[in-house]
Amino acid sequence: MDVRRAADWNRKVCSFLMATYLSRTQVPMRGREQVTGPPQTYLGRGRDMRTWAAFILAPLLVPVIAVVWLPNIWTLWVAIVVGYGGILTLGLPLFFALRTVGWTSGWIAAPLGALCGMVMWMITAPLLAFLLDEGLSGAYAAIIDPQWRSGLWPSAAIGATVGTAFWLIARPDRAQISN
Repeated sequence: MDVRRAADWNRKVCSFLMATYLSRTQVPMRGREQVTGPPQTYLGRGRDMRTWAAFILAPLLVPVIAVVWLPNIWTLWVAIVVGYGGILTLGLPLFFALRTVGWTSGWIAAPLGALCGMVMWMITAPLLAFLLDEGLSGAYAAIIDPQWRSGLWPSAAIGATVGTAFWLIARPDRAQISN
């Protein structure tokens, strides 16, 4: 490789590395310095703050709706655990996978939220029966009971509400802030 091509390749690699790995600081540009803004951390960017706020606030709809439906202190605690457990186990991986693929439209949030709500109901109902000293037979009875299936639609509605609220807070469809 001659000297000119090596210098050109070195310049391209260095500019790629600076664009990729440097935060928003002063970047030298042909002898001058171009100021692109103050240095920011990962959590300091506006879009990411909205995302984390959505992960904190949207699951709070589950206990609010559940307590209105069945006013009891145990309902509140179970709904908090189910709401945040669902967003951590199902919502977080789905959000990052869909954002990576680029599927960030608003219409995706409600059906996937409904699906997550139904999955959380299918996990929670037998688990509660098992944990309330009914054993495996109680968990099995909770699954085959027709009333168990009647809880799928309300949980789907709650999940769709949480998914839509999450999308309205996070707004993942907006353009990413560039580094």
